Amino acid sequence: VAATNKAKPAFTAAMTSEATVKTETADAAKIVHGIVTGMNQLPKLRAAVQARALNPIDALNFYSSGFGQQVKLFLTQTESVVTNDQQSQAIGLIATVQAREQLAQEHALLAGMLAGHRMTQKDHLAFTNMAATRQADMAYANYILTPAYLATYNAKLAGSGTMTQDLAGIEQAIVAGTPVAKLPVNQAQWQHLAGTLLQDEFNGGVAVANAILVADHRISHAAWTKVAVTGGIGLIGLLLTITVTILVARSIIRRLGGLERNALQLAENQLPDVVGRLRRGENVDVNAEAPALRIGRDEIGRVRQAFDLVRQTAIRAAVDEARLRQGLNDVFRSLARR
Repeated sequence: VAATNKAKPAFTAAMTSEATVKTETADAAKIVHGIVTGMNQLPKLRAAVQARALNPIDALNFYSSGFGQQVKLFLTQTESVVTNDQQSQAIGLIATVQAREQLAQEHALLAGMLAGHRMTQKDHLAFTNMAATRQADMAYANYILTPAYLATYNAKLAGSGTMTQDLAGIEQAIVAGTPVAKLPVNQAQWQHLAGTLLQDEFNGGVAVANAILVADHRISHAAWTKVAVTGGIGLIGLLLTITVTILVARSIIRRLGGLERNALQLAENQLPDVVGRLRRGENVDVNAEAPALRIGRDEIGRVRQAFDLVRQTAIRAAVDEARLRQGLNDVFRSLARR
């Protein structure tokens, strides 16, 4: 009682903290609320036990109901995480915890029967159910846990020696209806056997939990590494795209700039110079004045090609007009002489 009362404030604060409430699903939050509410009912339950208002089986069931809520919470949490290889191992760990709880209930019930030197029909039925559930939970844990995790768990039970077999023998005797006085164990022996197994099973569960956490951290690290590598590759790809885009844009701007300079050169210098030379009677070679430009095959190259045609046509038109004028001048000069 003292240990429970001492641990209760920290447990309640952790279960009702903002970090817990905000990270739980609606179903999990409901279970957490039920657990905390049940913890607050412990004083009333203790008072009822002390007043002998409850029979031993009912009292044991009330005390055990809180653990059932905790197991339900564990299972709900396994459903809310991303599926991976460790999820099944977490379920196996929960099975060992359930088996230990059944042993704890067997411990309490048989201790009461040994102290009272009698076993009622309710006691017999309850103990039989507890033993069957414990054995089923351990069988499931042995089935679902990997050999490595199972070895980790069993290593903590090595100090128990043959106590597991002794427990199975006691369970079989009670299930068979053996009277309390003829059971192969007394009060002191039962307290030592059950207490040792409960502590060793607790240590085994903690060892498996730590191993699962290590594996989870390894998986998380690998996932973050993969994200970092993928992000780095994406960033490099983005930088390459930006670089290529800039280079292409500069190339386009440079080519368009050259096209603009050619247009200005034609309008401001080349055509006026050709016209001036034609007026002075000089001969003008169109191919020399409008040499073919270096053009590409893309859209800008086709625009440059069209501009080149315009440039050649303009110069050719200027030359043809000058020749026409020269021909007219020759005609009028000839007429004037005649």
